[in-house]
Amino acid sequence: MLFILDTLNRLKTCFDADGQRTAEGNAIYQNFFTGKKEKKGRGALFSDSSEGEKSKFKQEMTFRHPENPDTSIFCPWHGKVQTPQLRVHFSWPVRADEALYVVYIGPKITKK
Repeated sequence: MLFILDTLNRLKTCFDADGQRTAEGNAIYQNFFTGKKEKKGRGALFSDSSEGEKSKFKQEMTFRHPENPDTSIFCPWHGKVQTPQLRVHFSWPVRADEALYVVYIGPKITKK
C-alpha cells in the first residue's frame, strides 16, 4: 500500500515548469501505468477500470469531492494491492496544476 501511495506522490511531483511530465514522470508512467495482464501476470500496477466496470459500478466509483463535498468525483483509475486484494482509487489524469485526490482505499469495488 505504501508503495502505491509513494508512486502516486512521486508521479505528482514529476512535472516541469511548463506542466509537462519529466523524464522521471514518463518512466514512472511506463513502468507502473502501462502493460496488459497476461497469463498469471498482474499487468500494470495502476489502471483504469474497463468500460463495462465503469458502467456497472459508476455509482460505487463516484466519491464526494474531498474539497467540495457538495460535488462528486468519478475515479475509475486505481492502484492494485494483490494480497489482500485492495484498491486505491484516485483522480485522473495527474496534472501539475491540479490536485491529486486519493478518494478510496479498501477492498476491490468491482468484484463480480
